[in-house]
Amino acid sequence: PVLLSAVVYALVGAVASVAWAGGGAAAADLAKLRGSRAAPLLVLSVSCYVVAPYFYFRALKVLPLSQVAILQTLMGVFTLLAGVACGAESFSPLRAGGALLLVTATALVTAGSESRRYSRTFGLLIFAAAFYAAAALADQRLVSSIGLSPACVLTAAFLPPGLLLAAARLARGEASRPALRRALTTRTVYFNAATLGVAYTAVYLSYAAGASASGVTLILAAEVVGVVVGAALFLGERDRLPLRLVSGALAALGVYLVR
Repeated sequence: PVLLSAVVYALVGAVASVAWAGGGAAAADLAKLRGSRAAPLLVLSVSCYVVAPYFYFRALKVLPLSQVAILQTLMGVFTLLAGVACGAESFSPLRAGGALLLVTATALVTAGSESRRYSRTFGLLIFAAAFYAAAALADQRLVSSIGLSPACVLTAAFLPPGLLLAAARLARGEASRPALRRALTTRTVYFNAATLGVAYTAVYLSYAAGASASGVTLILAAEVVGVVVGAALFLGERDRLPLRLVSGALAALGVYLVR
């Protein structure tokens, strides 16, 4: 799964780099990247996009998709709390209530999973959510405050992490070159790359229009109920389904309040 994510990231970044180079904003973006404020944010963003997918896809190998979707809503909570801490986000009792509902939803979905393997995997997913939250805050600042073009940030956020993840897996012998060739000829990989590229283009355009990082992150997390229902219908994830549905509904309500 990590190799597939690396290929998807590299494909998205490669297409974005072509759009960036041909879009006329490259020279202005490169001038802004030389500024002292842009470099640390860019390094933070790229680093988080290298680490977060590794944790996320390792967790996806063990946990059902519906549990992963519910736990990933914590990304919105982390983004909000970090944004409040650095003065980039506002806080209110309503948003606090929404954050509490999200934490409750994740507590419910992890309840009863006493297996050490599951517990360790929950931890990996929480780490992934935290790193994705940090990346969202860095990306929002790069687009809205520094003024980089969405294509530039999309290139930086996906191409280097994709290449680094693929190189690391191949160097450690955890993936073979035939496996890489199979990944490059799988239609699902290109479908995932297309949907991810469109989604993140919309995210960065939202940042350019003034949207907050937590608001965008939580809108993306609103898919949770649909994922839980879809996983039950199409993937056969019906174990403890009532609890997952309740958790998904609580998470969706929490997303609505926090946004």
